[in-house]
Amino acid sequence: MTRFFTADRSLGGTDNQFCIDFGGTPGGSSCGNLLIFADQRYDAVTWGAGLDFQVSDDVFTYLKVDKGFRAGGVNGRGSGAIFAAGGLTFDPEFLTMWETGVKADWLDNRLRTNLAIYTGRYTNVQTTVFIPLGPTSITSRGNSGSASVHGGELEVTALPLTGLQLRGGIGVSKFKWQTGPKTSKAGVSGTNRLGKTEERGTPELTANFSARYTTPPVDLDNHGELEFSFQVDWAYRSHQKGES
Repeated sequence: MTRFFTADRSLGGTDNQFCIDFGGTPGGSSCGNLLIFADQRYDAVTWGAGLDFQVSDDVFTYLKVDKGFRAGGVNGRGSGAIFAAGGLTFDPEFLTMWETGVKADWLDNRLRTNLAIYTGRYTNVQTTVFIPLGPTSITSRGNSGSASVHGGELEVTALPLTGLQLRGGIGVSKFKWQTGPKTSKAGVSGTNRLGKTEERGTPELTANFSARYTTPPVDLDNHGELEFSFQVDWAYRSHQKGES
């Protein structure tokens, strides 16, 4: 059994400075007489830990947990309206993800399976927001509450005949809002759809299959060997909702 712990203290962060006038014209590194100044620095500690267990020569299991970080930033487009709404900047997003899985070989290594199950928790979810601007609207980036994600993946590889390899996989994922979407800094919820259970640019169901056949090698005397390969691939993904 192997135990390991890793930690990565990421304190470099991001340092964003923006100077923009109400007409949306970018300024330089010094604001001068421009009307908007945003100076943001985001620091975070990210880490990961895991536990592996070799059940037998053919079965391997694991459990791991990781914390990830997506830096905040500055909205540069349509900044006059965004600034007036209080949404010139947006905050970092965090994700803590737990995953467990089993990898196994069967039938004298002619069949291999890889199963993984995961669950995660988002906080300060970053989303696209719409800000009314007269008869139209502009888009910017904001934060909209917390959410959870659950899912799993199964991959199978089989060698039923000499030269023939079959591979297939299926994955499910479910994203669900827990405490949101709340009103963003810009005073507008993420989109008209964000009040529902939505994926963030990830389909709920994916599947794939491939078959590859390689002919036996033909000896070309002193010129090596010749073989041919044929492959067929298929992939499926369900309707993709929400945003990435």
